Amino acid sequence: MRSIILHFLTLCYGLGIVSAQESLIEKVNTYTYTNQDSCAHYAQKIYNSAFISKEWLKGIEALFYVSESSDYFNDFAAFQSSVAQTDSLIKQLPKKLDTLSEGPTAYRIVANYYKGRYYYRLHNYNKARTYFLDILNIADKLPEQTVTNYHSAYITTANSYIASFYQKEYKYDLASDFYTENLRLHKKYGDDIAITYDTQNLLASLKSNQKEYAESNALAKASIQFYKDQNSDYYNNSLSSTALLLMNNYMKTN
Repeated sequence: MRSIILHFLTLCYGLGIVSAQESLIEKVNTYTYTNQDSCAHYAQKIYNSAFISKEWLKGIEALFYVSESSDYFNDFAAFQSSVAQTDSLIKQLPKKLDTLSEGPTAYRIVANYYKGRYYYRLHNYNKARTYFLDILNIADKLPEQTVTNYHSAYITTANSYIASFYQKEYKYDLASDFYTENLRLHKKYGDDIAITYDTQNLLASLKSNQKEYAESNALAKASIQFYKDQNSDYYNNSLSSTALLLMNNYMKTN
């Protein structure tokens, strides 16, 4: 998820919403995964300044980092607080900002991601699903020509969460639809091939649950070949879990 946040920061620079000289933002970024207290400290400075000057987008962006850091460090009280603060600032966004082609929409998508993520961490899957569905509803209203791989990253993330919820409910056909849609989006927006294989493995696992072992094995074997070809320790866990899926499929059919 970190790469998405950095992509979001780049988007803000591109829109002129955040100054390239914003040292506080850089410090928040530096401490997001290394020091939660420092991340929160600098984010609060940005938030206070933004609240006074009514630069709502700067304040919201700082809070996204706090949400990410709180999630990473399993601090649910801080996570809840940052999500609530973000919601409050989102409501302050003046309507004139809707003239920006991506800005407000991007912020609302990310805000819904963190709300969904927060409730997911609390195992409140029904509540989480509403916010991930909100991401899809927002994205559906975007003109197709304005949808970028940035938006696609959040759309596919939302799809994956929703698919996992359906899988928990044994609604395998619905889950399969969401994973299949992700594979289409990965190809359309030129996502990293490793992400495509991660999604493919989720679908392979789902097909195994549906007792569609031949299709599951075909997907898993393609992934294993990719991981082997990379010849990198980075993929060892993915290689092991996919091999285990194949072994379990074999045991169930022999």
